[in-house]
Amino acid sequence: DIHANKPQYEFRRRYGSWYLGIGLILFLVAANLVIWWWVRKRKRDAESVGRRAPWEVASERLARLEQKNLPAEGKFREYYFELTELARDYLGRMYSADVLEMTTEEFLDHFRAAELPTGMFDSCSALLRHADLVKFAKYVPEVERCHADFQAVRALIEQVRADYERKRAAEIAAAQTPPSPTAIGGGTRG
Repeated sequence: DIHANKPQYEFRRRYGSWYLGIGLILFLVAANLVIWWWVRKRKRDAESVGRRAPWEVASERLARLEQKNLPAEGKFREYYFELTELARDYLGRMYSADVLEMTTEEFLDHFRAAELPTGMFDSCSALLRHADLVKFAKYVPEVERCHADFQAVRALIEQVRADYERKRAAEIAAAQTPPSPTAIGGGTRG
């Protein structure tokens, strides 16, 4: 008696779907872990930025921008995008305003009423208008002008910081000064 051959063992049919399912589950778990780690890192970074003074954050960003040396590479547009975002973010933090999504005109209208240090509004206005030409009109500035604008932003950070600290010291001094006896009693007894 001749019997038919036994069919070949089909591993793929029997176990392939299990391995595929387990692999998919492991992939999803790993992806969730990576996303969780990334979200925690961003949250931790945001918290550390929130605890630092705005001028410290701006000065650090300014130093990083200077290290990139974008004007020497001819990347003027990228340079001015970073420089103006840095300045706008700093002023927004210092004056509690959400200004990053504003146009230049909206930004200037908002800060026209703000108590910026003397001459700072005009300097900031000139910088932003020049930067708009570079960013949107493809104007190619001279490298010296890029360095001058960089120094203008550095001066902006320092002047606004000094103005803030001066106002803060005046507020503290006013809060610590005891009221005079004549102010409390309404005058002298007669």
